[in-house]
Amino acid sequence: QSAAQNLLASGQPFSAIFVYNDAMAIGAISTLEDNGYKVPGDVSVIGFDDVLIARYSRPKLTTLNYPIEKMAQHAAQLALTHFKNEIVESVSHSEHKYLPRLVKRESTSINEYQRVSTSINEYQRVSKIAHNQKKLMSNTLKYYRINLCINYK
Repeated sequence: QSAAQNLLASGQPFSAIFVYNDAMAIGAISTLEDNGYKVPGDVSVIGFDDVLIARYSRPKLTTLNYPIEKMAQHAAQLALTHFKNEIVESVSHSEHKYLPRLVKRESTSINEYQRVSTSINEYQRVSKIAHNQKKLMSNTLKYYRINLCINYK
């Protein structure tokens, strides 16, 4: 909410907000509406996570769905394989490439949705987020592998 308040206080014109996660996006919608903006009429808002509450917020939140469960399952399988000192099958990176999927709901207008869907800049931004999520998952896997080894001994 404070980020949305800062944006409003800046006086910069904007027609859309892409927010770090769904909880923050819902907070931004609340702040915008408290300040007289209509979502999606005046401002489109897009979250990231596709958590359950995104389906029930008002307006229902347009968001990016990232396959966290698949990523976690793969990370857990790798951790167990490493823990058991088994040989990891060689697979191409494309087999484990996780891309976000836009889930269109009610918090974006048609024009903003089309702009987000086709914009190269937005694609690059989403790709960067996906890359950062992949690094985070890799670091998490390393952390759990270290903890598994420490706790096992």
